This record gives sequence, structure tokens and C-alpha cells, in this order.
Amino acid sequence: MALSCVQRAMQLVEAKIGFGDEHDRKKMAAITLNNMSCMYYRMGCYKLALQHAERALRIEASSKKWDNPAVTHLNMAVILSKVGRISRVQPRCLPNHMCS
Repeated sequence: MALSCVQRAMQLVEAKIGFGDEHDRKKMAAITLNNMSCMYYRMGCYKLALQHAERALRIEASSKKWDNPAVTHLNMAVILSKVGRISRVQPRCLPNHMCS
């Protein structure tokens, strides 16, 4: 049920119906994709979770209005850790990391 609601939200954002300018739509798309990533992660669909998080990060990088990419980076680090690909996570994303 919740997943279908988030998928519908993504369809509306992609349809460009009354959601502000291009950068507003990019921000909403990234937020929606990040939410979908979290939902797929909780369902145990790690590959789908990773795909949605990566897509969210690409959109965030191209948006002038994105103000807090840390959430998606942290979610992606959790997913990568779960699938044993922690080496892809940059050290600054890891908890308790101390720069030397």
C-alpha cells in the first residue's frame, strides 16, 4: 500500500503537473526516490533500493535547490553495507570516522 502511494507520487512528479519549476521537480523526485529506496530496503529488495538511491543522488547533483544530500548518502551507505559493498562508501560517510 505505502509503496504504491510513493510510486504514484513519483508518477505525478515525472508528469510535471503543477509542481513548480524544474529544480523544484528535481528536488521532489530525489526525495521520492530516496523514500522508495528506504521502502525497498525494508522489504529486503537491496538491488532496487540501491538503484533508487543512486538515481536520487544523480538528480540531487543536478539540482540547484538541493540543500541536504546527506540523508541519501547515509541511506546509500547503509544499503552498500548490507550488500557487502562497503568499500564503495567514502570514509566520511562511515560512523565514527576520524580524519587523520
